[in-house]
Amino acid sequence: MAGLLLSFEYSIGYLSIATAKEAALQHASLSNSHGNIVYANTTTVQEAMASALPNLNHSKDSLVSLITDSFGDYSYPIATFTYIIIRKHTMENCQSAKELCRYIDWFLTTHEARRITVNNEMAPLTETLVSIVIRYVVRNMTCEDENVWKMVEEDMSNEKEDESAFQTYFYAIILGCSIVFLVLFVVIVFFSYQRIQTNRYLRQRNWEIPIEDIVFYTTQKSQTTGKSR
Repeated sequence: MAGLLLSFEYSIGYLSIATAKEAALQHASLSNSHGNIVYANTTTVQEAMASALPNLNHSKDSLVSLITDSFGDYSYPIATFTYIIIRKHTMENCQSAKELCRYIDWFLTTHEARRITVNNEMAPLTETLVSIVIRYVVRNMTCEDENVWKMVEEDMSNEKEDESAFQTYFYAIILGCSIVFLVLFVVIVFFSYQRIQTNRYLRQRNWEIPIEDIVFYTTQKSQTTGKSR
């Protein structure tokens, strides 16, 4: 779409704000149903999301609602949801089901995922919509008649135990290495000090003995017997 808009002068089209900014395309503010001029951003799109709440039927297996031309005073009029189709109860690979469940929980609830969404000029779900999706989708998925989220919680608990055991082992290694290095350091300092002291002593020549302090003893032989005395 961006390529077509750039190719034809005075043409208009519908694409994401992120794509428009990347292609250096001008994008318009719009007048909504209340006559207010609004710009596409997180606040105006999330206000449009508020109109979806009365239309969501929580008893069904689909959470679908239109937010185009919604009733909010400052809602953006041509917003829409991005949908994910999930097999809540028919996935055969439970490992894949757990990873999918964890991924959905991650991009809905973590600050990092929401920051990435906003940085790419998209609007994350409101907190109310997030709680609805978590409750009726993430917490309600099953695989082989087992609740997937409970399996995920068990995996996360085991991961925390493994991480705790690793940290304990890691800290023990760090402590042991620290003690060894400390002992080696003390030994090196001690021998270095002894060497310095020895060199200093030798340079002071305190080890020399004056010749006059040396007492020489000689032996004399008896002329008659030839024995020393």
